[in-house]
Amino acid sequence: MHDGFRYRSTHPAGPRFPLRRLWLPAAAAATIAAVQIPISPVQSLTLVVKIVLFLLLLGFAALNSDGVTLRYFLGLEWQAPLSLVILAAFAVGLLTGLLGCSLRLWRNQRELRALRHPINDRQINAP
Repeated sequence: MHDGFRYRSTHPAGPRFPLRRLWLPAAAAATIAAVQIPISPVQSLTLVVKIVLFLLLLGFAALNSDGVTLRYFLGLEWQAPLSLVILAAFAVGLLTGLLGCSLRLWRNQRELRALRHPINDRQINAP
């Protein structure tokens, strides 16, 4: 079936993912011009800050590669590099905070939906 469009999957695995399709006219699919996107000074500064932060954290991890032992209850132990332990503690704290925020957002959305429901009913039943 040819309807004037070429269906190109945006996923590298190909056509196994039918929900991720990019519809392009047949002529445009063959010749897509490269577009230069100007980078603002703020974006370049942000990139520099990210690179510097990454290098600092990489140096921190390299300097703190000594092994540490975490002792749990019932005689359980975990030995890992100090930088990995710090990263794991940060990740657990981040996930805990995101879970707390998402529960609050979920409650707020439920309340907002409940408040909008009577308004929608009045608009539908209006003469």
